[in-house]
Amino acid sequence: MRVAITLASAFGLAAPAVSLAQSAEGDCELDAYRERMDRTLASLESQETATWTQFDSEGRQFSLSDVSLSGTLDGCVVLEGPIPALGDAYSWLYDVPDVSLPQEHLLPHERTEPYPLPLLPGDGNTHPRYYATGAFLAADGAGITFAWPDPADWNGHLFIVQHGSGVYTPMAPLFATGEPVTPFPPYSGRTLFADVMAAAGYAVATLRKDAIRPPGGVSRVTIQNGRQLTTSFVAHVALPLALTEFAQQYVTDKLGRAPHKTFYYGHSGGGITGRLINQTLNANLAHDGTPIIDGILNDDAGNGLYLPIAFVDGEDTLFEAPQARDAFVPQIDITRQLYNPLSYRVAKRLNAELLLEKGLGDRHRHYEIAGASHFDAGMMRKYSQGTEGFMDTDLIDLSGIFAGVIDRLHDWVVDGATPPASRADGSALNPPEVSCPLGAYFAPADRGGGLTKLAAFDGVGLEPEVDSTTGYLDMNGNGVRDRRETVEQAWRRLGLLGPEQPMSAERYSACLDGAARELIEEGFLVAGSNDWYASGARSRHEVSGAQLR
Repeated sequence: MRVAITLASAFGLAAPAVSLAQSAEGDCELDAYRERMDRTLASLESQETATWTQFDSEGRQFSLSDVSLSGTLDGCVVLEGPIPALGDAYSWLYDVPDVSLPQEHLLPHERTEPYPLPLLPGDGNTHPRYYATGAFLAADGAGITFAWPDPADWNGHLFIVQHGSGVYTPMAPLFATGEPVTPFPPYSGRTLFADVMAAAGYAVATLRKDAIRPPGGVSRVTIQNGRQLTTSFVAHVALPLALTEFAQQYVTDKLGRAPHKTFYYGHSGGGITGRLINQTLNANLAHDGTPIIDGILNDDAGNGLYLPIAFVDGEDTLFEAPQARDAFVPQIDITRQLYNPLSYRVAKRLNAELLLEKGLGDRHRHYEIAGASHFDAGMMRKYSQGTEGFMDTDLIDLSGIFAGVIDRLHDWVVDGATPPASRADGSALNPPEVSCPLGAYFAPADRGGGLTKLAAFDGVGLEPEVDSTTGYLDMNGNGVRDRRETVEQAWRRLGLLGPEQPMSAERYSACLDGAARELIEEGFLVAGSNDWYASGARSRHEVSGAQLR
């Protein structure tokens, strides 16, 4: 039976077929999520196109394979509104429209300007919604790259990895740096931390999906009058959930038993999808009624979206019903503090506040990371476009922190261990590079804000110009553009050195060691990380351009 996707059906309440809110002129009525996922699974044509093995630095063997996929899906499109206005015959494909469309105006919003918040009834796209069918194609790049350890080394769990904005973005080679994986594989942002997951014993499935920012995309959908539109699948939950079930079966076949728990990691646009999955009751449900995905890690969700809001008769009713709150699986949201603070960061903080207000504080954590923007040092090694003039030292390697956060999510889902409280604003997580600074990190807005630069405490140059709109970086906070401090001068100002204490390489190494030990104790770094940071102190200082004294 075809039923309209309204808030009643999204909450799992019995509802007859009725017109969609705010779209009485449209014809988009969707079957239940389970029925639609089953149709996508039944439509799949898969081919294992490559298999190979990879060893980590400790000699452990990992099997890898690439599977190309083609299949069908459906959803709702709009023919007018903020996103269709960006392209000819273009719309995202939606299957949680009551959440997504009222926020559509935020997607093309100028990122350097404050968002128009709070959301109000009537915001976003209120135009008619039309039913559409389409396909994802192996010929375009759709598929999954799998990696799994020897059965004796498998921890029994599966991690789904979803890339951000891009068209069927492939996974970077696993363990390609050749560096030691203990205590954690460095620069694993290259693989969206699949290196960290595999080294910890997970089977990993990296999805390739048409998930690009508007108005990009190569996929096509057709509405019922035969008109075709270009689309992308960022705001679609049935597709990634169906692919997750395919991945679960694939891993079962390869390793001889089903994954005990399945986790989801999404960066940027993948974080948009991760949030939406958890906001939609009756979507994240296997045939036996258990969650398909048991825990979600959203890494700097794209645009700060989607916010957990859906209006019915002018009132926000999302998570109002107890069964909707009960279905919410443990979720961690990571916010990289320097990325578009006036718009995206505000929305990310609002997301945490709303979930807390809606009674989900015990199932959600929000961790902000100071000194970081949308891409870390590992991600910069993968994405070369737009990174000219940036060096590894300009961006912090977040591999160690993600190793710790992944452990916390595992312990929360598998063992019921309560993770540390949320950390935001002034209590954000400080990587050791921030706690023991050789300079100040900033994100030039005229380069998109996604990459950071390190303005070194070199004691010589003027405080740098940030970009054409922000002006200079006030590194010492005195309101005047002046000469940069040395590390010793800056540390005295920050209280890291006493008035008579001299700065030295040994003191810098000891600071990194201590800062890492504190994060280990709090659960945000894995054991042994302090040695990694301390041993790299000399090279980090030498390439930074900072002057200790």
